[in-house]
Amino acid sequence: MSDSLVRLVDGLAEDHADETAFEDFGVEGDEPVQVLTWANFRRISRVLAAGWVRMGIEPGDRVVMQLPAGILAKEVELSLIMAAAVFVPVSWKQSADQICSVLEATKARAFVGTWSQGLFDLLGRLADQEERDSSVHFFYADSGLAENAPAEAREVRPVSSAIPEKCRDHVHRMAALEQMGLSQLDVAPECLDRIATDATRPMTALFTSGQTGRSKPVVLDEGNLAAAGSAVADRLSLTSDDRIAHVLPSDQVLGLLSSWLGVFRGARTLFGPPDQEFHTWVGRAATTVLIGVPDTFSQLLLRADPKHKGVRGPASSLWRWARENVATRRRKHLLGTIMSDFASGVVTRAVKQILGTNARLLVCAGGIIPEEAERVLHSTGITFVSGYGTTETCGISHLDAPGKPQPGTVGRALDGIECKLSHEGEILLAGRSVADKTLDGPMGQIGRLFRTGDLGFLDGDRLVITGKKTEVVTPGRQPVSPQILEATLVGVDEIRRAIVVGMGRPHLTAIIEVDHAILWRSLNRRGTTPEDWDVAGDEKAMLALRRAIAKVNKGLDPKHMIHDFRLLPSPRPADEVDATGRLLRPVVTQKYVALIDEMYQPRREQM
Repeated sequence: MSDSLVRLVDGLAEDHADETAFEDFGVEGDEPVQVLTWANFRRISRVLAAGWVRMGIEPGDRVVMQLPAGILAKEVELSLIMAAAVFVPVSWKQSADQICSVLEATKARAFVGTWSQGLFDLLGRLADQEERDSSVHFFYADSGLAENAPAEAREVRPVSSAIPEKCRDHVHRMAALEQMGLSQLDVAPECLDRIATDATRPMTALFTSGQTGRSKPVVLDEGNLAAAGSAVADRLSLTSDDRIAHVLPSDQVLGLLSSWLGVFRGARTLFGPPDQEFHTWVGRAATTVLIGVPDTFSQLLLRADPKHKGVRGPASSLWRWARENVATRRRKHLLGTIMSDFASGVVTRAVKQILGTNARLLVCAGGIIPEEAERVLHSTGITFVSGYGTTETCGISHLDAPGKPQPGTVGRALDGIECKLSHEGEILLAGRSVADKTLDGPMGQIGRLFRTGDLGFLDGDRLVITGKKTEVVTPGRQPVSPQILEATLVGVDEIRRAIVVGMGRPHLTAIIEVDHAILWRSLNRRGTTPEDWDVAGDEKAMLALRRAIAKVNKGLDPKHMIHDFRLLPSPRPADEVDATGRLLRPVVTQKYVALIDEMYQPRREQM
């Protein structure tokens, strides 16, 4: 297996030229609105690469990308790899101020986006600066190149009037860049041939979630991604017949890995409309493989509940009973077995209404999923496997093999990964897929071993994650890792996100973000909307939450019990949530310190 993505695509373009590499699905209809073959993927990417070279992009230049996940984004990524540039993907939702910070932090040479309000605001922001770095160039895709972008991105503004005069010499239309590439392709082959042989050069820089307090731009090369992708494809036994749904942000490492995974088996990668949640399109896209984070599968189970669709009564009650039954494995006698099999059928039908009949494999990495939810997913008959990884390990370093689940673990180390534990239980990793540097310099390592900052232990050859080294709370003198407790709380339908606190305190408490829509429907509220509803001021709502957390406490060791909770204001600001959907502990605990202190005041209301 080649360690160069360029060579892999070249091979597929030669041997499977007319086979489909990517499909983009629109909002309506059952057919993809755009299809790209392997041959055309290589051709268009080479054309764009020639354009980058012609426009002065040099090897090692950083190029910030703010493109919705889709075919255009993959073409731009491969073209920048060919041109030896380092692409830095950022979220579609980041503001102009945040993009300016990324441009400054990465010393970017160029920015690539769609001609939308976001780019318009960014140019206006830069034009207002007295001293602007004139070396930064801005490339935008018009509606023709980004036809599957969100509606707001397809607004074509009059270029002459929309671009601030101070920026006009540095703003370029990507359609023109493509034409330039077509006419100047002779400038690229020597560069492209040289780059294709070097899989150790920097390929992309991805910002970590910032869970430890400071996000850092981790540098990955082609060899890192190829080693991880090949090992994951082997462990999952992927084939060229698979259809892999891309449902994660591409500025997150697991999203980047999943979007390139098809290259290692010649499989198809499926993209949905960026402004639609995955459950609206993965079924009609005939998805066979879905890779996500714990929140992906929490949302899947929520969407399967008829109550989420506004259906109340027997149907919703049956779903709740079935989900609880398969989660607790009630098979102690014949009647229990019959009822459990019936419950599995109810759950399976509801889940397959979302995923479709072709789904065969669900993969969860990027965090801990509650063991009860894992059992529910296993009961559907669709293979579910858990994994573990970090940005520095290309998203996955450990993964279960299909057909050999062991709930509570994240599987065995991938081929090529060496895993050790420090004396305090910190997970240490080494291997070709493990990155060793950031844009700021080398990462902290013990010799050749990367310090993940996560704690765990080995159950045979399988890894069990217990939490993050920096997130251990200590109620009294008893250290407790909150990650598993938080995953258990998030397993409650009405709770969307949670942070458990207790450092230097006598016991544990939690600050939670409520899913207003689910709680609103469960209480059958009238006369308001979920968005305008004051949950904290609703006695019945707070009682329902107390009962839900009391139910969680029943299954916990006394030192792990949640003694009190408070609600976070809604909705969540972008700076409080990482790429995987989890709350950023350092940000939230500092921002809401008064809310936390309130739970430890004398004579507080007990749960």
